Amino acid sequence: MGVTTLCFKYTALPLIGLVFAVWSEELWRQTRDARICRKNLLVAFCGGGLAMVLELGLFLAHDGGSRLWECTVQFNRLYVQSNTFNLAHLWSMTRTFWSNWWILFFLPWAIFLRPVARSGFWLATWLCAVLATSASGYGQYYVPLMPFWALLTAVGIRQLAAWLAEWPATAGRWMGGLVTVLVLILLLRPDVRWLTCTRERFVQVKMDGFPFAASPIVARRVAELSGPDDFVYVAGSEPQILCYANRFSPTRFITAYALMIPTAVTGQYQREAMSELVQHPPKLVVYTLIGNSWLRQKRTPPEFMNFLDEWLEKNYVLVGGYVPAIMDGGWVEPLPANQMAYANLLLFQRKPQP
Repeated sequence: MGVTTLCFKYTALPLIGLVFAVWSEELWRQTRDARICRKNLLVAFCGGGLAMVLELGLFLAHDGGSRLWECTVQFNRLYVQSNTFNLAHLWSMTRTFWSNWWILFFLPWAIFLRPVARSGFWLATWLCAVLATSASGYGQYYVPLMPFWALLTAVGIRQLAAWLAEWPATAGRWMGGLVTVLVLILLLRPDVRWLTCTRERFVQVKMDGFPFAASPIVARRVAELSGPDDFVYVAGSEPQILCYANRFSPTRFITAYALMIPTAVTGQYQREAMSELVQHPPKLVVYTLIGNSWLRQKRTPPEFMNFLDEWLEKNYVLVGGYVPAIMDGGWVEPLPANQMAYANLLLFQRKPQP
């Protein structure tokens, strides 16, 4: 399970390392037998190695793992060094957590009221989960933090309830349950409106600025205008459209972030994407007009965007677009010029070849 998690997201390494270290230490403390410890460690490493071969075997057989190494190690090393990861982002996320769930900043410390076995372990897992966020500016990097924060909070609630139960007053018997209910109310309060609204309303309001509602509609039109063997390029970072339409991209860059985030390889990636689009021109191009989907920055090399605009104007014709402000689906075909500024997705079709 640890190897599977690591292959899925390398940032889980601090958590996996801590769990493995604690397991090894407890195995030795319980057995005091070096032979048993070696045997268990050998089984663990063999199981991890087998899982890695099964999960990465396709990449290893394809090119010896060189492309996998480039994407997961070399690029991510440069990615972490970009301005997407820094302490300012961590502080910003911490303020967001505080404004919504301030109670979580206090309850974990209740573990020190009545320290018990493994209190240090729960605190250490939380600290490793904070480290695993890499101080990212993106909220999804903080998802692994939440279960460990919840576990640490649960231990704090349990210790606080046990401490209150020692009160001489009879109220101590139900104070633990009362604390739990109050904590749940405080945690759910900021999100009640989202828990009770429809998914359409959630996407419209909470996910404003992302083309989630538009993607299935645009993908349906993409499937109608193309065949299973036709390439479709999504100019932006909306690969879900390819999934909905069941189409393939002519380039491996199904998101634009690697082409936009200034790193030592951004220019190389841009040239690769331009070359692949010229060599394998897609029948359709979905152009995203949303800034979050491009993530262009001041130091982003402009060559790819300049190429894309000229390439589309020369070789493609506008089919239609998705305009969120328009009711009844939002899809407009043909799209008048005066409505293009209000669209978030545009669909282009390749001109007939002479």
